[in-house]
Amino acid sequence: MHDLSFLIVEDHAFQRTLLEQMLRALGAVQVRSVANGKEAIKALREGPARFDIVITDLMMPEVDGIELIPMFKQAPHRAALVLASVDSASLAMAEAIARAHGVPVLGAIAKPITPDKLRPLLDQYLAERQAAPRRPGS
Repeated sequence: MHDLSFLIVEDHAFQRTLLEQMLRALGAVQVRSVANGKEAIKALREGPARFDIVITDLMMPEVDGIELIPMFKQAPHRAALVLASVDSASLAMAEAIARAHGVPVLGAIAKPITPDKLRPLLDQYLAERQAAPRRPGS
């Protein structure tokens, strides 16, 4: 987990901090968080930052999680997406939209996010990453 880079997109400061602490408790070292989709787009496009996993809330001001989904396709690095919301219908719709746009979806989590809900998705990501064939020079 320590070599993965995370981006948290969550408009509620308490939830953002809680998720950062949760990821660190699970072994994550590289965790960045932003307050909305507009800031996430900036983080994804600017600088050398490469995120392996983006955890995004769906309901946020300015640019929400659903509006953010197609923009992942334009990011220089492909990150796996974890969707989070209190509304399960929105989660299902957002997951379908992401898959239709060719955005890799690691999973959808009904809030509140807990370690028991998050850990299996992270383990799945690590297992898939380990099983993927390596490209020469990487």
